[in-house]
Amino acid sequence: MATSHPVTKYGGVRLASQALQQMADALNAGQIPMLVEHDPRRRLRTRKLSAAVVDLPDGERGVRLTFLVHPDDVGLMEGLPGMSFATSELIGSVEGPNPGWGTLELRADAAAFSDPVIARACEQMCTAGLTHGYRLMQFAGPDEARIILDIAYNIVVTLGPGLATSAVYDGLRYLFRNRSKSSRNDPVHLELATSLRGGDVKALIQTSDPDIARAALAAYSDAVQALASMPPDERPVLDWDAQKRTWLPELDLGPEEPERDEPTDDEGTDAP
Repeated sequence: MATSHPVTKYGGVRLASQALQQMADALNAGQIPMLVEHDPRRRLRTRKLSAAVVDLPDGERGVRLTFLVHPDDVGLMEGLPGMSFATSELIGSVEGPNPGWGTLELRADAAAFSDPVIARACEQMCTAGLTHGYRLMQFAGPDEARIILDIAYNIVVTLGPGLATSAVYDGLRYLFRNRSKSSRNDPVHLELATSLRGGDVKALIQTSDPDIARAALAAYSDAVQALASMPPDERPVLDWDAQKRTWLPELDLGPEEPERDEPTDDEGTDAP
């Protein structure tokens, strides 16, 4: 799943043996969800997972794991060249004038957005709440301009449709307009998240147009409040439909789970 080999797209950064061991421990403890290409809509149902740090023939080290996949999810893995993982590192925090409103966490891919760009976006967003900025690294994953923005529920409710004209949008627009040259023509993969009791709301947008992201933000508060009334295990991941200008439940739904007469431990949870 990961090795200590240098990763070119992040300037040759290497994972230390301690970091690899921490990853193996987290996998064995069920703390890392198994997603296809980091997409929360494409979650693998697995069991009997075992991870360990091993020595590789070239002298490097790696995390090797084995697990069983639910037969209905095997198709999600077809054509994939291998596994990858994502992690993030804190750059800094900005308190702003309204820290009591709640917290925002901004994660932006370090190959597409420089540290100064991420930091500047946080400075713009901080008037909406205490803002933490992270460089996101997707090791061996898809090369994409990916942004993850976790917005506290209180901020979402307080600003409502005003999210689209708030400092939150100002920061996102700044990120859209200041991507690296290599990713400037690629769409931005934007993931919005808000923590609720029992689990998170997740919403996805893929666009190169910040105006589309603004329209999605304007409708985000209503979508979050609608899902807040649902049982946590029934909340879908949301997709933004730019033509209909609305959030829709998972445009790319996976196969439904067939009914079983006997109990099983294949159910999707936070465990891999």
